Amino acid sequence: MIKMPDGRILVKEMEKALPLFCYSKKRNTKSLAEQGVKLSEKTKLEVIGVRDFLDAGGVMCDIKHPQDENVLIMSVTGLDFKGNGSIDEKITAYANARIEWLKQEELRDFEQGLDPRIKALYDAGHLDAIVHKLERNAPCPCKSGKKYKKCCGK
Repeated sequence: MIKMPDGRILVKEMEKALPLFCYSKKRNTKSLAEQGVKLSEKTKLEVIGVRDFLDAGGVMCDIKHPQDENVLIMSVTGLDFKGNGSIDEKITAYANARIEWLKQEELRDFEQGLDPRIKALYDAGHLDAIVHKLERNAPCPCKSGKKYKKCCGK
């Protein structure tokens, strides 16, 4: 079992090196576009703050949006750090370890019969109890009255 990397030390080192510069990874850029935030993988981003959300979120960066005054909060796993010296390697090592840990957690949930989407509903407080892996034709646990496959199972 892979141990979740400790982000507290990394956060302290990153805070000392602020401002840091990075680029959004393709999957992160696509996710942001779906939320109405337009960025390119070639857009240089400035990290102005860093926080550790422990297992729940990992190391998160406050990013100054290049076109306006908004601050974006992004995980280091969705960012590509370049040009910041030796700290880039430490950030990348942490991000890779976190991604592997998350994959292992998702696999464990699946093996225990917990669909990751159902677990997310439970974690967000939308379900009273964890529902084990559902059949597609079962009623949706969100109590919408629809079948799981037509509701949260999409």
